[in-house]
Amino acid sequence: MTGRVERVRLPSNYDRNPVAGEGEYLYVAIVNYNGLLDTIQCLRSVAGSKYRPFHTLVVDNASRDNSANEIERLFPEVEVVELSRNRGYTGGCNVAIEAALSHGAACCLVLNNDTELHEDALGYLAETAMNQDDVAAVGPRIMDLTNRRIIRSLGGEIDMSTGKTTHEGWGKLEHGDSNSIRDIRGFLDGSAIMFVLRHIRSIGLFDERYFMYHDESDWCYRARALGYRLLLDGRATVWHKARATAKLTDRRVHYLTQRSRILFLSKFASRRNWLEFWIRLPLETVQALWTPPGGNLQPGPQSSHGQAIIHGLIDGLCKGDRFRERYRFE
Repeated sequence: MTGRVERVRLPSNYDRNPVAGEGEYLYVAIVNYNGLLDTIQCLRSVAGSKYRPFHTLVVDNASRDNSANEIERLFPEVEVVELSRNRGYTGGCNVAIEAALSHGAACCLVLNNDTELHEDALGYLAETAMNQDDVAAVGPRIMDLTNRRIIRSLGGEIDMSTGKTTHEGWGKLEHGDSNSIRDIRGFLDGSAIMFVLRHIRSIGLFDERYFMYHDESDWCYRARALGYRLLLDGRATVWHKARATAKLTDRRVHYLTQRSRILFLSKFASRRNWLEFWIRLPLETVQALWTPPGGNLQPGPQSSHGQAIIHGLIDGLCKGDRFRERYRFE
């Protein structure tokens, strides 16, 4: 496991060599950052899963809301890894995946803490993941937690000339086709992905330069470039609250969004797409600078969100961290 970990708290019934380690043992991991109430709800939904056996892990990204202690008190059967610093969603995912690997698990489902699972979701995902030799990861259909019949994602794609993402089915009512199993040509929504761990060593872990945003896209595009398939199992339902940690009005979101999309394009865009991106960038940047996020901040390059956009563009284009310390999640 990379990076320093303050504490790993194991439940009293933790078995380092489970009988199910023959190839069906699952890890379910939740990445938490100052989101105790959402994480509690997520853990309750995970506990209600019909599929057995599985081991539950919470990776706490140096929260300041006493999350780790409360989770340990309320869920003594859950393993808690408490990080000494916030390593972002990418770092939290890597800690979870490596923990699952070290335990000999076949698959690891990594969840945003503001999600809830249908009781049958884990079983469907495990069935699909374990019966396809060339599949690197499986995702559920992501539905809106507030309006549970509204689709948030049936997989996504990226415009390689802008770095902007689109999610299939976004905002539509659930329909018959939404519960099918299908190949994904772009990426699986990062709020809930089940990784098939026998392929992780060849694909690699998450690229922690992203911190968050485009991180799952980077991993999915690397996996597909190596010939692996990504599947969406629409029979499995996960509800997502969305933006429980990062708000649209948060300047850190604007910095990371700009930085991450450029890091992604620099790795995966063709020469033609990269040229198209540069041609469009000046006008797009001007439009972004003069559009207030959430409607309650003053637009313009001198505003806090305008500076964050500019700093994100600079760090993305330079593949550096010159301004990153100004936009830390602590």
